[in-house]
Amino acid sequence: MFDPNQFDKSKFLTTPFHNYIIWFKDIKKEDTNLVGGKGANLGEMVNSSFPIPNGFVVTLKAYFDFIKENNLANKIKHLINLIDLNNQKSLDNASRVIKKEIIEGKLSQTLVKKILSAYGYLGHPINEPFVAVMSSSNFEDLKNVSFAGQQESFLNVRGDANLILKIKEVWASLFNQRAIFYRHENNLSHFRLGIAVVVQKLEKHYRFPQDVEWAIEKNKTYLLQTRPVTTVKSEIRPFDFAQGRNPKSEINTATKVYVNLSDPSLAGKASLLDADGVGLLRAEFMMAQIGIHPKKMIRTGKSNTFISMLSDGLEKFCRAFGERIVVYRTSDLKTNEYQNLVAGRQFEPVESNPMLGYRGALRYISDPEVFDLELAAIKRLRNLRGCKNLCIMIPFVRTIKELISVKKLISNSGLYRSESFKIWMMVEIPSNVILLEKFINVGLDGVSIGSNDLTQLILAIDRDNSEIASEFDEQNESVLWAIEKVIKTCNKYKITSSICGHAASMYPTLLEKLVKWGITSVSVSPDAVGTTRKLISEYEKKIIS
Repeated sequence: MFDPNQFDKSKFLTTPFHNYIIWFKDIKKEDTNLVGGKGANLGEMVNSSFPIPNGFVVTLKAYFDFIKENNLANKIKHLINLIDLNNQKSLDNASRVIKKEIIEGKLSQTLVKKILSAYGYLGHPINEPFVAVMSSSNFEDLKNVSFAGQQESFLNVRGDANLILKIKEVWASLFNQRAIFYRHENNLSHFRLGIAVVVQKLEKHYRFPQDVEWAIEKNKTYLLQTRPVTTVKSEIRPFDFAQGRNPKSEINTATKVYVNLSDPSLAGKASLLDADGVGLLRAEFMMAQIGIHPKKMIRTGKSNTFISMLSDGLEKFCRAFGERIVVYRTSDLKTNEYQNLVAGRQFEPVESNPMLGYRGALRYISDPEVFDLELAAIKRLRNLRGCKNLCIMIPFVRTIKELISVKKLISNSGLYRSESFKIWMMVEIPSNVILLEKFINVGLDGVSIGSNDLTQLILAIDRDNSEIASEFDEQNESVLWAIEKVIKTCNKYKITSSICGHAASMYPTLLEKLVKWGITSVSVSPDAVGTTRKLISEYEKKIIS
């Protein structure tokens, strides 16, 4: 409990808080990695003299130290690896256990003391004030990345014990079912993403929480309306595809904007976006929906069932996008992911590091049975169902020899590279960058940069390892050098260059560089399509002028 008799305001305001607690007035807009997007924006507004209620941020450092001190990283990683993402119950159970572990974790006495001291100061210092306790992710307010509705925020929180509990509940909400699924689908790290907590005084005049409408004109803020808040918890809302549309559909860009997709049930809605096609169609979700390990289906005489189910899923995307290109990345499930399928453990080896293991092109060559099923599904779709807008992209190609071998498998199946059937390759391994000219000379129509894996492999950082995840940086000089080299090499050989990692939509400065370097297209998540198109248009105009 905060003791007002021992409160020394002057000492409190000058005592360093070791980056656990930061007041709004001490926050700059560049502090996102410490206080999250919401916290950085509040600090910027306070320092611009906007009338913002006082408050402080429990920083991302506090969250990451809490996870480390309670040895939660390995537990969480283990639970997430056990999830069958095609089974809602499996996802719900894992989320529930992870959140319970976080809520029951212990905060250090140092952190508790700092939080309660800051909370006491908000009460000036006798009263226990009502405060809002809000999530503030380190990715939350970056352009083109949408975590809307995923994390909890609480209003009308009062008292030391309630405040500590709600802070832990905000942390725990980082592992809500929807948040776990969203990060998996968009290939985002569960551990590099962190969460700060904003503690702020939303009712001094009305004495209860208010929902306020406001506007700014000529640097002056006007309150338009205020009403009592009728709910105290944020809702989890379904994804709004309208976010990906442009308010003005006449925006045209020389750089194409594609969309990343995986779920066939969303193909129709996604086709309404202002996208030039699908730049990354992941196989993994459709294979998870089938649910049974492909080899088990082969052994039990159900190969045709697998082919039909996969071709049906692919057809939904091709029909929805009409004549627009659909680039299908052939299966790149890692061994631990294959193990989650029915009979998966029967056919998959146990690897200590599946990311660098038996995956991608090497798997196709070593044991082509499953890849042959994929090729049969593609052939059926193109030749029998007339979907000529489908092209393929080969993932994780380590060597020139592997690319040659995979291309032979493709041609042996009766699929031939042509004007209507393009073959792309993922660029996600340093060897792809170093030897790109030789890869192109084997015969490619395009490449797509997988910035997530490429960054991990260039910097030797596992972004799912909480000990080092903070060093993962897609804007590192060496990564930028590699991306620029890929784009300019593709331009030299007149083939398509694209990027499908999240870096393009996450960092506007990188997006501008991509446009300057002459990238052919960028492929982003559905909610980022409209904003990305608008930014590219601005960057292209700057280049012309």
